[in-house]
Amino acid sequence: MGGGGSINLTMIHESSKWLSENIGYDVQYWDGLKKELNLKFNRPDPFTTQTKFAEFIQQKAGEGSVPFELPKKNQYIGQIPSVQDDFDTFPTKEATQFYTFPTQFNAYGQRTNSGVSIVDWDKVYLRCNREVKDLVMDGAACTKVKVKNGTTNKEEVYAVKKGGKVVLACGSQSPRLLMRTSGLKNEKIGKCVNDHICLPLGIYVVPDVKKAVIGGADAYEAVFGSMAVDTGGVKEVVFLDFFSGELERLLYLVSSLYLCFVPFNSLKRLMGRFPFLFTLLSNSFRIL
Repeated sequence: MGGGGSINLTMIHESSKWLSENIGYDVQYWDGLKKELNLKFNRPDPFTTQTKFAEFIQQKAGEGSVPFELPKKNQYIGQIPSVQDDFDTFPTKEATQFYTFPTQFNAYGQRTNSGVSIVDWDKVYLRCNREVKDLVMDGAACTKVKVKNGTTNKEEVYAVKKGGKVVLACGSQSPRLLMRTSGLKNEKIGKCVNDHICLPLGIYVVPDVKKAVIGGADAYEAVFGSMAVDTGGVKEVVFLDFFSGELERLLYLVSSLYLCFVPFNSLKRLMGRFPFLFTLLSNSFRIL
């Protein structure tokens, strides 16, 4: 587990067909695993918790010369969608896909529906200032977790209780931990891992969007579309995210995203020590 999708309700699965062709097992196997996981999340129904802005986006997405294929309930398992497999049909309607998620916000713009954890928090003990260094494996099962105590600089070992599980929730660091373990023989672990993907962002201002936006719940709409485009004979997939609100707030949002992705880590550490660097850089992004 990792990334913002599990937190802000935009979690989406790879298609079972792709998983079957590239990793193994059959489609029914992956559908079953998704169902088992998804039922552990208490997700609102994305089709009954729509904001006016989401309805507006869907209406517009269904129009045009090549309209988006609007979401169907049968692609959702436990309120969580899977990627569709129709990109090869570009430029037909099926190649422009659309996914909708439950809204995160109430009428006042307060986030009330962030992701629901599958962890039983009554049984969780927090160990602060620890860095996970290694996973001790017994076959395919993790039996111990080795950590470095940031206060004493000494190694500590935590045993996994019988029947317990280890949940990796540290994003791009998770594959790196797995790569260092002995006993896991999966050559695909650690491939194509990056600290962050650099996102090229663009804003398209919709003229009549104010007809749809009615309050704080519409500040960010958890829907996005994907479409296949032909760039010089190479087919690529483009993802579109939808935002609403005042243009000034959107510029702040986009500049903050660039501020997360573009600067290298040493510069980020300097910004933490010298806040004027943060102000300077964020305003520079906003102006650009």
